[in-house]
Amino acid sequence: VAAERGIPSVGVLDLFGLGSHNDIPADYVCVPFQQAADNLVRRGIRPEALRVTGNPNFDWVHQFSENTSQAADWRKAQGIGSDDLLALYAMKPVWDEKEELIVSSLERVLPDKPELKIALRPHPNGDTRLADNVIARLGSAAFVDDKTALAVAIDSCDALITHKSTVAVEAALLGRQVALFHTDRDYSTHAIPLSLYDWSSLSITVEEGVETLKAMQKETRQAQEERGKQIREAWNCDGNCPQRIAEVVIQAIESGAHQSAA
Repeated sequence: VAAERGIPSVGVLDLFGLGSHNDIPADYVCVPFQQAADNLVRRGIRPEALRVTGNPNFDWVHQFSENTSQAADWRKAQGIGSDDLLALYAMKPVWDEKEELIVSSLERVLPDKPELKIALRPHPNGDTRLADNVIARLGSAAFVDDKTALAVAIDSCDALITHKSTVAVEAALLGRQVALFHTDRDYSTHAIPLSLYDWSSLSITVEEGVETLKAMQKETRQAQEERGKQIREAWNCDGNCPQRIAEVVIQAIESGAHQSAA
């Protein structure tokens, strides 16, 4: 409608810019980081229309990293020892082959890795019985955590286990280890191109999942902070994303010219 009426427009892309569904027909397109801009350019979006701004949805990570952590108190309240390796398992709303892959891998690993504990986070739109079934399979090493604020839960864990979820991105921005599980290696079609961003592992079989989980080690807080700092810098997660997008909006208004990027 804006294009039809000659009104300058600004689009905001949230993640990687893979797939034609990300080709926003706007005069200016704000992207989280440079690689996302490169992905759009390769599909024909005008480079001069793209602005690297970051994603405001992740600004809480920058703000949270500057606050006093509640991780120690939370872990103590949950009975998690300082030497325990706590993985936050972010579930999908429905049970499918990806969830089965994750749980089957955990079933194989837990008997031989007693330091590994699992905080099971049901999807807010999912059936709570799914989590109960997982607990029945994993035993005392796992517990359900559906009340803790997500920021506190991620900060308190050592690793994040999931399939495709923005929770994995948030965990990476906080410097946590991330283990993704899927049923094929063409993960770029699902908007997380691991070949471009070295922040996670990917397992597509139970055997791979077992090896990935076995290899996880307890890390120091300093190691997590250093990893998170590097990823936040690459993803422009510095608390200034809204201001940068606002500047693009002002630029669009001042230009007054309509020239669609896509």
